[in-house]
Amino acid sequence: MPEQELSGMVKYQSLNGTENQNFLHEILSHVLLHSTFHRGQIVHMLRQLGLSELPATDYIVYTRMRAAGK
Repeated sequence: MPEQELSGMVKYQSLNGTENQNFLHEILSHVLLHSTFHRGQIVHMLRQLGLSELPATDYIVYTRMRAAGK
């Protein structure tokens, strides 16, 4: 994607109906950071359940396993 497009403004409506606008690069950053937050929550919950050897939560690991037929 050309850098110019990342600087573009995106207008959208939140689930509660509020009109918003953000630069595309801000939205992409939010999505990446938000997913990291939830991965941390998953690891925390698994540890609370007593698991010490946790499975990988990285998306790239998932795609590699899927490609290998696992």
